[in-house]
Amino acid sequence: MSEHLWSLATPSHADLEAVSRGGIPELTQQDVALAAAGLPRIEFLIALYSLAGDESVRSAVRTYLLEHLLAERERMQWARKVETLDGQRTPFAEALVELYLAEERRPSIFQAAPQLRAVALRVEPATWQRVVAHQWACVAGEYARRLLSAEDWVRRRIRVSA
Repeated sequence: MSEHLWSLATPSHADLEAVSRGGIPELTQQDVALAAAGLPRIEFLIALYSLAGDESVRSAVRTYLLEHLLAERERMQWARKVETLDGQRTPFAEALVELYLAEERRPSIFQAAPQLRAVALRVEPATWQRVVAHQWACVAGEYARRLLSAEDWVRRRIRVSA
């Protein structure tokens, strides 16, 4: 797309520094989609989810993160089940990814009360630390890596057009 067309398609007032994950984004889904064009698919989807609040891509992002976690879990031979508060040993990968995506939407809630992660998965805090925390960090790290790449791309595209 030529710079002239890009400048017409992108708002000159866009400020990614002002985008607050969990709040109402200042960029529309269309703004982000235009600015993120050319990114690898998962980074494009993560940009839409985090920067524009697009819930329609949640399932694809969830699937990617789950596949990433399961591959790392296999490679690292991490636990597949966790003992819940009711004494059941249950798989937790899907719930963990859902928890991460919920936290991505409302980070302030979890920052104010990090023990909510254990509560949400129905595990003791000690179990969270021993069995789950490193798997959560794996998901969070992969998401953050992809989001940082997408944010950098989008910032550069918006600056060029402004």
